[in-house]
Amino acid sequence: MHKKQLTEQFIVWDKIPNILTLDNDAFKSDALKNYAFKNRRSEDEFHYKYNYYSLGHHQHLDWLLSYILDHFFVEYKRSLSLFERSVIIQNKGDSINTHHHLDEYNIKKSPDMSCLYCVDIGEKVSYIIFEYEGGRRRHGKWKIPMEKGKLIIFNSELPHHLTQNENEDPIVNISLQFQLI
Repeated sequence: MHKKQLTEQFIVWDKIPNILTLDNDAFKSDALKNYAFKNRRSEDEFHYKYNYYSLGHHQHLDWLLSYILDHFFVEYKRSLSLFERSVIIQNKGDSINTHHHLDEYNIKKSPDMSCLYCVDIGEKVSYIIFEYEGGRRRHGKWKIPMEKGKLIIFNSELPHHLTQNENEDPIVNISLQFQLI
């Protein structure tokens, strides 16, 4: 008998260790500045990138990327190349609707893997919820609580949404997208 795995979807999460002292305040400051100036990734209100804002370059972003690239390679023997970086701001009462990160009209120019890094979350828990199907399973869902310093990596084709922010302060997340090389 021969077996060929046709697809693989997965979610990986981890907490960034304290030894990697990322400046979340600098990330948050840059995020709020780009939010205030409305530096959206798309002006089309029906495109998921409408809720994503530009993210400037930081030394701490390089450290975060190095951590992700190195650990992903060691664990999964696959290399990642940065495709796009953005920031997501959720004010009180905001949620992010279900979406994925594929350009269905240009799959070759779409990311393979996506990553959410939780910069600032607040006291009340919010979740990222994934939807999936496979084999006989239909309408499967998996939720992961977001917490400051958590890193969540997943296949870019997985539909997901971010639950409503019930905190007074905004939730700030960095969205990174990668291609497998």
